[in-house]
Amino acid sequence: MLSQIHSILKSSERDGPQARAGLEALYRGSREDFETAALALAQQASMAPAYNLLLSYLVHRGILVRWLANPEFFTVAQAVKTAKLAMALEPGFDLALAQALLGNTAGGDFDPERALELVSRLTTEARLTPILSQLVRHPNPRVQSKAALLVGRVTQSPLWLDDSLRSEDPRVRANSVEAYWGSGAVEIRGLLHQAAGDEHHRVSGNALLGLYRSGDTGAISLIHSMLSHPAPDFQRTAVWVAGQTNDPRFVEILSTATSGYGPGQREAAEETIAALISRRDELRGRPGLRLDILRSAEGLDGAVRLRMVCYSPSYRRWLSGSDLTALHWVVSQAGRRIDRYQVEPVEPPANAVIGVVAPAGMSLVAGSGPAVMGRKRLWGVLHYDVSARGGEVPAPTGSLRQDRRNMQFTADLAALAHSVGPVSGGAPMGQALLIALESVRGLRGSHHLAVVAGPGSPEVLTEDVLQRVAAQSVPVHSILTDGVAPGLARQLIELARRTGGTGQKVEGPEEVAAAVALVYESSQAAYEVSFRGEISGEGCSPGAVEIEVYSDHGYGHARAVLESRQAAGSLTPAGKE
Repeated sequence: MLSQIHSILKSSERDGPQARAGLEALYRGSREDFETAALALAQQASMAPAYNLLLSYLVHRGILVRWLANPEFFTVAQAVKTAKLAMALEPGFDLALAQALLGNTAGGDFDPERALELVSRLTTEARLTPILSQLVRHPNPRVQSKAALLVGRVTQSPLWLDDSLRSEDPRVRANSVEAYWGSGAVEIRGLLHQAAGDEHHRVSGNALLGLYRSGDTGAISLIHSMLSHPAPDFQRTAVWVAGQTNDPRFVEILSTATSGYGPGQREAAEETIAALISRRDELRGRPGLRLDILRSAEGLDGAVRLRMVCYSPSYRRWLSGSDLTALHWVVSQAGRRIDRYQVEPVEPPANAVIGVVAPAGMSLVAGSGPAVMGRKRLWGVLHYDVSARGGEVPAPTGSLRQDRRNMQFTADLAALAHSVGPVSGGAPMGQALLIALESVRGLRGSHHLAVVAGPGSPEVLTEDVLQRVAAQSVPVHSILTDGVAPGLARQLIELARRTGGTGQKVEGPEEVAAAVALVYESSQAAYEVSFRGEISGEGCSPGAVEIEVYSDHGYGHARAVLESRQAAGSLTPAGKE
């Protein structure tokens, strides 16, 4: 029989219909012998194109469905490979498998779990949903749960998940939840939060992992709580979930929460902790990220907000947007880990215009900090005379906008450093601020003002100047070198807070140019980190806020001190510790 099949298949290149008729004749003449020989060929799982006709014939006869669902004939790998070949020849083969699961075409030994596994490997299309939905009521409970998983993956429908969570079978509920791992849809997240409270440990664990993979930082505290659940099944599941996150933050959480586990439970937790420590060490061993906390503020209600930028030396660029998700960040305050926090990327403007007001005579050098700039940027530089003290600001002659000629515009950081070289003379600081603000407002783009103050700068600005600057709705970014007058420092810090700007302390004039570049980058590639701090008394020190970033881009660390809860903002140093 084997030689006869070979002969027919060889002739199929010349006359396909005649060859198919020959296979039909052999099958009708001796069905048992034909299937024995054909099975030997199909088990090769690497049939040459000449054997495509045989595979197609076996599909149409319903023979291949029955064989592939029989574990005695094919291993899983062989069955998947052969099923994919059949699917390429007959696009409806997955439908035939699904129908066989309903009992319409199956005969002989037939493993429904194997058949459903093959269906899941062959299709992600919704066209099989009507059949698969019926399988959720299959007499085999394992088929029910696997069908629920497959339907959920294919449809990603909140209605389907909601309906599946009403099933009395926890396997169906658990697999339904698993199908939505990574979904960021708001409706799905709501249902996963509901499933996180399920009475069955596997359903709850799958829901927590789904929330984590969707980027929901609220899952962190929920996993922590589940680790302390009194039931051993929930404890084991929580340890598994923490391991599946591959998140180094769970080293500390696991070490604390599982300290009271029994011997068997503790051993599993220690294995997970060891794996996470290895992951943490791997990430910390990568090229370091530069993290800069540009602004930090905490209100009396304990709401903390940080504006940050993150530079990757290995990629030679500032990270932005989806480069870092909320789960890449680890936040703590006063030594206490913050599990509930938000991280939002700042939407960059199409163009940014930075006005720089700097003391005349200050020599700026680009410095060694990163200065990776976009093409759409414009710097305007205006000097103020450090010898001009306080007093009223003279009204400029003509339109302030005409005084833009007093500013030097450049699109290059190196040119910026040269343009703010030693220059004598200039306007008083207050007048320079107003002229610079009016000038940048006359240009297209996002407007910012960087004010440099150091030794010799005025002691204070007049209230009139402060009010007029604040009324322009332009973020003012304060860059303070050592030796700036305390009164002026406080004014510029408050001005930055009122206008939504940032504050930076730098050690000397040689770092000012890089600080100005950082002002630009904060408008282009920043992240806003926010959380609710712990209130322990009005006016008390909330302690240090520490930020860590663990990502494939590298590891970074930064620290800021919030000086008082009564103050709505504080000045924080830039740079990596």
